[in-house]
Amino acid sequence: TALLADVHDTEKFSRHMLRLVENEEVRKRLSAHSREHVMKRFSYQRLIKDVSGLYSELLQKKKS
Repeated sequence: TALLADVHDTEKFSRHMLRLVENEEVRKRLSAHSREHVMKRFSYQRLIKDVSGLYSELLQKKKS
């Protein structure tokens, strides 16, 4: 989903940026995989499921 570089490694960061500028296939692949990643982790449906699970867990603890 990403090309990573250490925060202080400007050389590697620059290489990654150049790779993205020059390679459309890499841009498209990263874009598609990033979208999937975000939708799985931060979608509205996931939020509802997580909040519902939390409420259920808290209710069970309160009953005990």
